[in-house]
Amino acid sequence: MNDVSDPDASRLLNWANESNPYVHIYGEWDWADAYASITSIEEDAQGSVNIEYDNSNGAPLTKPNARWMGVNLFCELDSPGEYYIDEADQALYVFPPTPLKSTDSVMLGYQPGAVVNITDAVSNITLKNIDVRDGRHEGVHVEGAVGVTIENVISHGHGTNGITLIKRQVR
Repeated sequence: MNDVSDPDASRLLNWANESNPYVHIYGEWDWADAYASITSIEEDAQGSVNIEYDNSNGAPLTKPNARWMGVNLFCELDSPGEYYIDEADQALYVFPPTPLKSTDSVMLGYQPGAVVNITDAVSNITLKNIDVRDGRHEGVHVEGAVGVTIENVISHGHGTNGITLIKRQVR
């Protein structure tokens, strides 16, 4: 809960107008995070803002002073690296980390497991000069592939491992 007389806290009330808001919380422990859909945002009689979220997917109830942040909020899209997903219109809004020129190419991807997966269906491949960051699980997962070279790859900010290599089983 936050006092809405605080200018930043008053922004929370705008989140009630968002179509698909989420909260990213470290509700119980600093090493255990969860995402949950925001179900309501209201100001109470004391002037505090109460945010309720759906914890049916295992998101913990938050302890006092737990860390959290709003996610997928168009009204908060104001800093480099942020994005908003408009599911209804199937549109992605991105505030790029650095300014883009009209000739720049942009690659976006979504993978529910690792950010980059290289499997035994692939051979003789080089993953080079890339920054793999902020994946929910692993950054790079290589399993069973032959002839894989990983060169000048930065992998950081993932939920589990940065790079996992599993060799092919010999039969």
